Amino acid sequence: MFSHAYVRYLEDKRCALVDTTDIRDFDKWDHQDIDEKRIKAATHWVNWVFKDGSSDYFPAEILHLGVESANGTVAHSMVQPTVVVPPSTPPPAQGPEEKNGAAAARAFCSPAAITQQSTPESRGPDDMVDIGQGLKIPTGAWQRIQLQPKDSLFVKELLVAIWDPADLKGRSLQGKRSPRFPDRPIKEPLTPWKVSVMRECYKERLLRLGLPAEILQNSLKRLNHFVVEKLADIEKLAKKSEVTGKRTDDFGQLIDPLASVHMVPINC
Repeated sequence: MFSHAYVRYLEDKRCALVDTTDIRDFDKWDHQDIDEKRIKAATHWVNWVFKDGSSDYFPAEILHLGVESANGTVAHSMVQPTVVVPPSTPPPAQGPEEKNGAAAARAFCSPAAITQQSTPESRGPDDMVDIGQGLKIPTGAWQRIQLQPKDSLFVKELLVAIWDPADLKGRSLQGKRSPRFPDRPIKEPLTPWKVSVMRECYKERLLRLGLPAEILQNSLKRLNHFVVEKLADIEKLAKKSEVTGKRTDDFGQLIDPLASVHMVPINC
């Protein structure tokens, strides 16, 4: 049974060594198959204690898991999240075509290629671009979005380009009641047709990157996760701005590997 986790909070990219009891629902995981079923999940809710003694859960990713030994050290395995689908770069070409494949990747990410990539869309009179079904966003924002190296960044940047972040507070993807919090009011869903436009933009990106057709549909399902993750980030940031107290300024000392709990590598 793992006793500690080394996590990175998604909002401010800070890291911490935490007890696994601070990870929501950790005790419900299948620890015999933890690397396959849970670690590759992109987001975990991890408790954080403020200086004033209050605490709350914030989205984080697990970098390492460890077990505390009798001498107070924590032997940890280098467990990294596993990506189910290929990364957001064109797959490497084989044999003599490898050089051409690299050139294609650079061409896709070059500013000069943006106009060609945006051929289905049309520019509006006020430097806006139609990304589908009459939905317009600033042209500069659309160009930056297409240059994002990761799928998650592409989707999240597109989300805040379509909706103002202030309008996203208190919203949910589909407006469904959370089974975890049945007493909470249902949040207003995102506009379905705009989400449909986002999905088409994401699909077009995956096709341009040469994603195989057999895994395209599974890859498209990741859009929901990215949107939910971004909405959670916005909600948490809004809540943090209202909470008295800040995270410790001397954060490094809290995760010092020479402190009360020490992380030492082991083979798994």
